[in-house]
Amino acid sequence: MNEQEHMDWDRFEEGVSIILKGAQHLETPDFIYSIPKGGLVLGVRLCHRIREKAKLVTNLEDFAEESEDLSGKFLWIVDDISDTGKTLKNSLSKAIKRFKRENVKIITLYKKTGTAAVPDICAFEVPDSRWIVFPWEKK
Repeated sequence: MNEQEHMDWDRFEEGVSIILKGAQHLETPDFIYSIPKGGLVLGVRLCHRIREKAKLVTNLEDFAEESEDLSGKFLWIVDDISDTGKTLKNSLSKAIKRFKRENVKIITLYKKTGTAAVPDICAFEVPDSRWIVFPWEKK
């Protein structure tokens, strides 16, 4: 059976601070794509903490319109955890159809050691056997 780690709101805020410190060398994003549902809380919090005009996006199909040139824009793909990496890799492949690959960054609170999608920035690393219970998942 997998061991569980219960994240509380203080640990969440610690993770957000770690992410923002690690992102100081990055361009400020024009867009933050929060992967539903796990990435939504993190994406909103990052938008508030960055205090820039980063637009929060919850659907990559919003970028399907070909009329806007996004080649010089910066995108953060945000999720709570990079577990297998399948969701993040899928999102990345969609995003690079419109954005330059070097302008797209993957940001997560957690990454598992065996993930196929290693984030550009993550706050915490855990073994593959650990199950994270996030504060917004608690009943």
